[in-house]
Amino acid sequence: MYHNLFRITLFCTAIAIILAACAAPTLTTTEIPPANIPEPTATPSGSSWTYVAFGDSWPYGAHCNGCKPFPVLYADALAATTDHSINFVNLTTNGGTSQSLLEGIQTSQKIRDAVKSADIIVISTGGNDLEDAFGLFAVGNCSGADHFDCFRMVGDVWRTSFDGILTEINTLRAGKPTAIRLVTNSNEALSDPGLIEIFGTKDSSGGGAFITNLHHGVLCDVAAKHGATCVDLRPVLNGPNFDKPQDVNTQEAMRAVADAILASGLDELR
Repeated sequence: MYHNLFRITLFCTAIAIILAACAAPTLTTTEIPPANIPEPTATPSGSSWTYVAFGDSWPYGAHCNGCKPFPVLYADALAATTDHSINFVNLTTNGGTSQSLLEGIQTSQKIRDAVKSADIIVISTGGNDLEDAFGLFAVGNCSGADHFDCFRMVGDVWRTSFDGILTEINTLRAGKPTAIRLVTNSNEALSDPGLIEIFGTKDSSGGGAFITNLHHGVLCDVAAKHGATCVDLRPVLNGPNFDKPQDVNTQEAMRAVADAILASGLDELR
């Protein structure tokens, strides 16, 4: 985020002397992020959904010490809780910004083909867009009465990027039912040492909360405009008052995020 988520085993039993098979929903993975995450090996059977995940180093799992990141856990949960086989296409990357994702969707044939086939799309990115603003704030060069104008400028970038991303997705999907989930940030300034150094202990400046609410507001506005759903991680990871410190790079946090995405349902596909 700022600094960068059950396997269904296919089983078949021969019944009497008539060839018949029974198969549970299955999960296949086209791409998987870190090499230390095992790849499901089942083969789809019957009706299926293609699920594509986009995001930066946090959903990629670069910082969680080998845990399963939430895009993978969500794929597992879909396979376990729906009557569809899940083809999981993992296009999260270790790095990137909302702008680079927009460029990729506009220019990469691999990404465009994945979007065309995607019934479910989960997007979690935007934290890396803040790097320059963090630097300006740290040295006192973020303008405005509250010294947050450099973050507001990032908000404008987010709005342009996510609006462009969803416009491109809707064009590529050409009216086919698609469940799009924009995953908002939690307030990592409550727990991340680097951000605590910038904003003060327990986010005493309010900067982390401002950024988190800004990201949430932009993504939810854009999602509403395009018929998508934003998944609010503030209560999920920071508690009902949005003030609970949470290390987002634990297995517990990753599972909580996956559960929140699952709880958003798939009404678009019913």
